[in-house]
Amino acid sequence: KKFELSYEDHLRLIKYCKKKKIKYLASVFDIESLNFVQKYSNIIKIPSGEITNHFLLQNINRNKHVILSTGASSLKEVNKALNVLIHTGVKKKNIKLLHCNSDYPSKNIEDLNLNAIKLLKKVFKIEVGYSDHTLNNQAAIISISLGATIIEKHFTLDKKMNGPDHLSSLNPSELKYFCDDLKNTKIMLGNKIKIPSKSEKKNLKFMRKSLFAKSDIIKGQMFTEENLCCKRPATGISADNFYKFLGKKSKFNFKKNTRIK
Repeated sequence: KKFELSYEDHLRLIKYCKKKKIKYLASVFDIESLNFVQKYSNIIKIPSGEITNHFLLQNINRNKHVILSTGASSLKEVNKALNVLIHTGVKKKNIKLLHCNSDYPSKNIEDLNLNAIKLLKKVFKIEVGYSDHTLNNQAAIISISLGATIIEKHFTLDKKMNGPDHLSSLNPSELKYFCDDLKNTKIMLGNKIKIPSKSEKKNLKFMRKSLFAKSDIIKGQMFTEENLCCKRPATGISADNFYKFLGKKSKFNFKKNTRIK
């Protein structure tokens, strides 16, 4: 109780969120809290411990978006919770799952099981995120690469404050770096299209090779592996034409180390 925020505290937070133009949301653990949050937020966060609390799930407004944490749960329990929400009237497209290891902090990396993110996406055809309780940024970064679209992380003003989660939380400067890392990871993953990047294109002619005369070649002479070679820069005939030229007669004279035109 001594760590609990009052409704007045939440109203202050709601006012501040509006001022900063960010979305207010809160995890709910009981019907009274749910009814309060539903008045002020379009998003309802269900913490891992409430995934089997079907009575709570049944009281969520059908027009709300739901983020459902799945820590310490089985695939069967996740499926039951989803069925309850959908039966209540919440649209499946408005439900998002969070994979989670419910240990605070999560020190045993073998327990993280980040591949479960892909499993949840595959089984339920639903958007999946990751609730991270580790002491560094690595797991969250990996989760982004596995397709996580929501990241939850605890943060605090001071890790020495009195309370259960401060030690495993990020302070403000760490939180900034954490967010920067996640944004950069998303950018680095790209768009799944394999083509030369803008930065690569300017380097292509210096990286790749053209056909050159390995020795003096006279008009009418046959191109062979002995008189033809590939050298930088790629400002002439591309090196991938090497075998097309073998056995053909040269139409011009070429000095050694000159580009084939």
